[in-house]
Amino acid sequence: MKYDVNSLHTCQKKLVDLQNENAIIQERLYQLEQILDILPENLICQDLTNQEIFYSNRAFQQLSNENQTEILKFSREANHRHPVEKTIQVKLNDHTEERYLAIHQIPLRNSQGEISYLVTFSQDITELKQVQKSQQLLYSIINSLPQMIFWKDRNNVFLGCNRHAAQICGFSSPTEIIGKTDYDLPSTTEESDWYRECDLRIMETNTPEFNMIETQHR
Repeated sequence: MKYDVNSLHTCQKKLVDLQNENAIIQERLYQLEQILDILPENLICQDLTNQEIFYSNRAFQQLSNENQTEILKFSREANHRHPVEKTIQVKLNDHTEERYLAIHQIPLRNSQGEISYLVTFSQDITELKQVQKSQQLLYSIINSLPQMIFWKDRNNVFLGCNRHAAQICGFSSPTEIIGKTDYDLPSTTEESDWYRECDLRIMETNTPEFNMIETQHR
């Protein structure tokens, strides 16, 4: 049997090219796994065809079996056709108190456009929940005071106010004052100029001023 030397060389070159491409793909997969392993969020990837978990990052693997079971239970019960977000309470590993986990799920499609995979990642948001509770308590206290309370940025733009200030200014909600200036409120131009002058002076000198008497139009 005669062999075409050129054909053999061509096949050999194609084989080498395929091996090189495979090596590049393997290296990129390795780099991707390294990136996913340094994420603080727990991450798992699920094949919906056979319901198998084919990848989990280091953060998920370091969870206790009980925590992993909670996340996997949510993964099995969720609607896989749409992105899902949910917050659950669990006792995370060495913590004695319950922690809040925010769980997110994202369905992925294969090359045929079919939903075949599910990515689930979760993160500990206990500190965020605690800040939100403290913020809600602070707002409750501020809104119960009969005085007008508001706060601005360095450009004298309102960032918020309490409920009483909103009512005095003619707003139905404190959020309506956000983004406005004194010139948008029911006051004369002269009064707004004076408010702005006082606010800038206090911010520039970092010195509070007390018992200031202001006029206010309704």
